[in-house]
Amino acid sequence: MLVAKVAEGDKVLTEVFSKDRTHAQLVQRSEHVVRVLMEQELLTVENRQLIWDASEMNDADIKTELQKALIGVASAMNHADREFFIGKVEQVQLPDMIDRHIQLVTEICTTIKQDKESVELFEQVIARGLQLLWRVAMESGSACELRIIDRAASGFANVCVCAAIVEE
Repeated sequence: MLVAKVAEGDKVLTEVFSKDRTHAQLVQRSEHVVRVLMEQELLTVENRQLIWDASEMNDADIKTELQKALIGVASAMNHADREFFIGKVEQVQLPDMIDRHIQLVTEICTTIKQDKESVELFEQVIARGLQLLWRVAMESGSACELRIIDRAASGFANVCVCAAIVEE
């Protein structure tokens, strides 16, 4: 695929997500490139870290656009992508948790397409996602805003429903 060929050398991702060069409109338009790279399993650990670092910038517009893009490409993530981004959200301190973190974990867990060979791997991802959502919804106390707690409880329920459907 042409997009994958062009982006393969990491240069495109570095240009788009580098802290020195990133712009909200550029990030907004990057979702397709990231999706293709994920579908072709061409994202490296360094690429994932670059994307995550950009999503945690202090620039509110860039942060919002990149987190929306990550949520939008969740269905294209392979196991390594899902593990990486859930791991990054797990590292976020409860008071710093935002809606988009919860949405990302929920999307990662509800968009899993299992095959017989990878059921155990995906069950691990779902278990990690459920643990995180449960921790935010039930154990965060006053550390999180009420809307974040509500979003986590709703995400927990959605993941449980999807996981039950997958098991049938």
